[in-house]
Amino acid sequence: MGSLIWGILLVLLGAELIVKGVFGINIPVFRIAFGFFLIYTGISFLTNNGTNSGKKKVISFGKQTITVTKPQKKYQITFGEGILDFSSLEIKERTKINITISFGSGIIKINPNIPTKVIAESVFGSARFPDDTQISFGKYTYSTGPADQEPLLEIRAKVTFGSLVIQTQ
Repeated sequence: MGSLIWGILLVLLGAELIVKGVFGINIPVFRIAFGFFLIYTGISFLTNNGTNSGKKKVISFGKQTITVTKPQKKYQITFGEGILDFSSLEIKERTKINITISFGSGIIKINPNIPTKVIAESVFGSARFPDDTQISFGKYTYSTGPADQEPLLEIRAKVTFGSLVIQTQ
């Protein structure tokens, strides 16, 4: 749903530039976009009622620690702080998890004894790994064991205007 918000914002910005350039009319696009953002956020809170679906866990505008025993397919941290603790997770098959961090910060704790592959992408953000690698732009893959070993925990993390720290426990 985040791409929808960015798409609407870009369309509004483009329309404002055209209207201002062609007709000389000044439209307060950022006020309108901010209003739509507040409405969208309010509706999201009302429809979710602070809970999350069975396939996605969301942390918004707050701080939360989640000890994962039954993994969801997606985790999202937006305008908040989250600690996702996968260190006590037992996996019996290849498990893929997607984590998105936008305008927030996250810590992912993993067990070095469980074969894990973390693929992190960062844009205007920061991702730091246990091997002292840090990226701000681009992609990096960190593994705790052989990447072809089964069962494997595969975490795909995307960081945009936020920070991510991977820790081994």
